[in-house]
Amino acid sequence: MSVLEVAVFAMVMASTAAPFDCWMEADQSVVCNNDLVAQEIGHGRIRFSNGVTVHKDAGGVLWFDNGIDTYMDSAGWIQFSNGQSARRNPTGGIIFGNGLVCRPQGSYVVNCTEE
Repeated sequence: MSVLEVAVFAMVMASTAAPFDCWMEADQSVVCNNDLVAQEIGHGRIRFSNGVTVHKDAGGVLWFDNGIDTYMDSAGWIQFSNGQSARRNPTGGIIFGNGLVCRPQGSYVVNCTEE
């Protein structure tokens, strides 16, 4: 589980497009200041403090146990069934359809800001 992965999933579950940060704690949990905490609970499974578990299978397919699922569109965007979208940013990190960009600041911190 990477901090960037957690930040992406936290953004997908967020109700607003407000900037936020995520960082890894000593116990390997990831805390985001949008009120979510994540812990890896097994290979390909990340459990969030809101009760949602995100699953990633061996082929990289993602699904959330709250019903959100995903597909890759022809332009290279990951489309989430709740209306969010994301893709790799050519200048680093992940850009979202709502204008936020999440960029790693080293291995243990991710900043998600408006651009």
